[in-house]
Amino acid sequence: MRMTRRRFLTLSAAAVLPGTARAASQSWRGIAFGGEVSITITGRADRIAADLKALALRMRQIEARFTLFDPGSDLRRLNRLGRAPLGADLDAVLEVARAVHDATDGMFDPTVQSLWLDLAEGRTPDPGRIGLGQLRREGGDLVLGPGQQLTLNGIAQGFAADQLRDMLRARGYARALVDMGEQAALGGHFRLGIEDPRGGAGRCGLDRVLPDGCAHDARCPRQAGLAPGALRRPGWGCAQPVRAVPRGSAVGLQRSGFNVRALTFGL
Repeated sequence: MRMTRRRFLTLSAAAVLPGTARAASQSWRGIAFGGEVSITITGRADRIAADLKALALRMRQIEARFTLFDPGSDLRRLNRLGRAPLGADLDAVLEVARAVHDATDGMFDPTVQSLWLDLAEGRTPDPGRIGLGQLRREGGDLVLGPGQQLTLNGIAQGFAADQLRDMLRARGYARALVDMGEQAALGGHFRLGIEDPRGGAGRCGLDRVLPDGCAHDARCPRQAGLAPGALRRPGWGCAQPVRAVPRGSAVGLQRSGFNVRALTFGL
């Protein structure tokens, strides 16, 4: 599988797992959101299997709403038809997107999907289709502007990590690591290693996911044409993974010389 900036090679505990006669640590691994995902939890041995199953089901529910990799997903249907019911999950994700959009003077904008498609298919992009302000509500539906398409890829991964961590906390778990492409932790510390994009078995940086926090790597979109060695180490910890990706995009733009309020909008 092709490594992206969100694909972490190593996810390992940096502290000894607390253990009792009835405690156990178990992981679930699979493919979702176009990449590898995993959930690792420590708790009562007689509950872990059932709880992992419930977590995986919730993850699949979120994936079915937001992934662009499945033509039958809710988001692909919205992009195709231009309108769709505005459910609670979509409403929550768009609330974050709007907050970051406003705080960065529009530099973060999830309506760029049509632009990527135009570029990928050799068409001249139409900037008139870009703009979160063109979205509107009609009754219980979300309606896109003419020709608009949404991409919620990274935000959806962070939203999934948030949701699963909240489920784990509600079920009484004190130590867990959720990796949906964005990482969320309970307890810790956990150590994250990033694959060196230049090849080989090395890792180009390490960072930690703090207790009840998340980690995210900050890289400016303009670095896409740079040499692989331009990859930076993970940028920060934050309380909610759903906010890490848009914040990373804004910080990356600021580091490229744009005058935005990316570091002070309180995410």
